Amino acid sequence: MKCEAAELTFKGELSPKLVNGTETEPTVDEFTAATGELEEPTMGLKAKVEGKDRILGFAHGEPVRVK
Repeated sequence: MKCEAAELTFKGELSPKLVNGTETEPTVDEFTAATGELEEPTMGLKAKVEGKDRILGFAHGEPVRVK
């Protein structure tokens, strides 16, 4: 079996919902179907991003707040 890897570059803009953290929970970006999609221009491939991304401060893991 012979496999080859190809590097693909997806372009586009995502608009996740930001949910501020608390003292016990970090701030998160929520990606849903409504967030948008990315496209690979050469082959016309599309990618949807769904899930949560946690955001913590560097020094002591403090919550990052968005106003």
